[in-house]
Formats: sequence, structure tokens, C-alpha cells
Amino acid sequence: MDASECFDALESDVSGMRVQIDSLKSTIENFVRTLQANPTTNSSPFTTPSAPNNDVLPNASTKERAQIKPSPPAEFNGARAQGRAFLNSCELYISLQSHQFVDEAAKIYWAFTYMKSEHAYLYVDRILRQTKELGSLPFSTWGDFRAEFVRHFCPLNERHRAVTRLESSTYHQGRRSVDDYIDEFKDLVDMAGYGSGLPVVVKFRRGLNREIQDQIAQMLEGRPADDDILAWYEAASLCDENRLTNAAFNAAFHAPTTTHTPYTFNRSLPRPNPIPTRQTPTPAVNVPVPMDVDAARSRARKLDLCYRCGEPGHRAGACPHRQDIRMLTPEGRDKLLQDLLALVDVEEAKDQVAEEVKLEVVEEQDFPIRSE
Repeated sequence: MDASECFDALESDVSGMRVQIDSLKSTIENFVRTLQANPTTNSSPFTTPSAPNNDVLPNASTKERAQIKPSPPAEFNGARAQGRAFLNSCELYISLQSHQFVDEAAKIYWAFTYMKSEHAYLYVDRILRQTKELGSLPFSTWGDFRAEFVRHFCPLNERHRAVTRLESSTYHQGRRSVDDYIDEFKDLVDMAGYGSGLPVVVKFRRGLNREIQDQIAQMLEGRPADDDILAWYEAASLCDENRLTNAAFNAAFHAPTTTHTPYTFNRSLPRPNPIPTRQTPTPAVNVPVPMDVDAARSRARKLDLCYRCGEPGHRAGACPHRQDIRMLTPEGRDKLLQDLLALVDVEEAKDQVAEEVKLEVVEEQDFPIRSE
């Protein structure tokens, strides 16, 4: 096929497409004129796309929720401390799997299946007996059952308890993290019905640790307003996170420590002469203690006795006993007697020697030696 034949074939194809386009154009024009002439009729075989309707969205969301497998609630034994958590789990499951419940009674019966022990079991048993007598559940909607459940299984006087806690210092942060403190503070404010504003911000600041509260209050830029509780929540969380990050950085960074070696001088110093120690004499046995002497003198003063010999009628200055015999022990007296006897023996020996020498001299004078 040469070039002229190809060109003719393309021209014929383009002509056919033009004919089809003209036909479609005329059809659309006829359709528009028909709609303008009869806007309420639906005789036309063509339908215009309509805007999305709210009735279709739940079907689409239901189809999406059918692919989600939420965790069922845990078994509930009737403890008031766990009542709010069980109720929240049930409502979350129902909201995600609403297509599985045909009516309100199905939701209530489904919740009964997780109330199997202790007070919860007794409550369900009582409700089922009433249902048999009445022929239907005593609750017409899930809302009625929820109100009854809160009355039986949730903490009593939640609002009063929340207000009491907020008016005391028990809600303060203490050693908890800022996030834990914020979570509890939000719950208390919600249960107490305080709302928001300056009073709530003041209570929040009062409960914060002083270090974080001062850091937020002294911010030069970006300081939250005194009546914006959400801004205070965000600022407190940010300050606490920065504090923890800085603490971790300081713990990981160890600055090198320089050790200074002291200089040593090898200089020999003269050793001082040892100081002679004075030996304390061994006290004699049975020597009166000064306290005993004082006691004896006190007794002698009262009885007007001599301080030396202890006899009445005179004083120590006129005592005939010159030697204080009270200060001699039995051993001392024996030694003194032996010394006196030895002294007597020595004196006698000296006298005897002197007498013998004298006799020898006399004999020498009376009898001269014959050899002379």
C-alpha cells in the first residue's frame, strides 16, 4: 500500500468518526431539550448521576466496619471500680459492629453474656426473671439499660467525689508524670462539671510541680493565656518532655575528669627527740581515796574530832601523835619495824666494833712486842 492509499484510508476513518460525533451531539441536544420540556418525568432511558445521599453512607461505613474485628469486652463481675470501663468497652464494640445487632434488645442481651459472676450474675438473673414475668425486657432502649447499669455498677456520687478531690491537695502531680496528671485532671474536671476558664487553669497550675509551673509562668514567648486550659495542657507536656530529654542527655554525657598529682619533696627532716614519758607510780594498796579523806574530815568536823588521830579533845595542831599512822598500811608498818630493828642492830654492831678496836689498842699499849 502506497502513501496515497494510506492517506485515503485515514481520511475515510476520520469522516466516519465525524459522523458518529455528530450523531451523539444531536442525541445529547434532544435529551437536554426533553429534560427542559419535562423536568419531572423519568421516561428518558438515560439517568444523570445524582449527588451522594446520606442513606448510602451508612451502608458504605457498615461495609468498612464489617472488616474490623474489635476486641470484645472483658468479663464483668459487678465491681463498681470496673463498671465504667466495662460500659465503655460495650459501647465501643456496639458502635463498630452495629450491623450485628438487629434491635436494642440484642445489644442488651449481648452485654448480659459478659456478666457471669458475683454481683453481675445476680443482677442478670434478676432481670431475666423479670423478663419472663413481663414478657419483654424492662428496658426499651440501650440508653435505659445504660442508666440502670450506671446506677448499679458505677461509683456512687462521682461528681461529689470529683469536687472533693479537686478542692483538696490529693489531685496534685506529686511524683507522677505530667501526662498522668493531665489525664486525671481532665477526668476530675469533666465529672465535677467545672467546664473551662480561669478557675480551672488556676487549679491546674496549683497541682503542677513547682518547677514546671514556674517554667511555664516565666516564659518570655508563647506563654499560654491564663484562661486557656488546653494551651496549659500542651505547655506542661512540652516542658516535662524537655526536662526528661535534658536529664537523659546529662546522664549520658560524662565530662572528663582531670586528676592533679600532688608534688612530693624528698627532703629528710630531722626527727624530733622522743619526749620522755613520765611513769605514774603505782598506788599503794588500801590507801584512802581523797573522797574518803574528805568524808572522814566531814565526819570529824561534825563530831569535833582530831583530823590526825581521830580522837576528841584536841586539834591536829596539838595532836600528841606526830606520825600519821592512818597513812601506814600493815605492810608499811612491818617494813618500818624491820627498818627500826635493823637500825638498832647496826647501832649495836657499830658500838661493838668500836669497843673491840678500843680493847685492841689498850692491849697493844700494855704488852709491847718483844722483837723490838
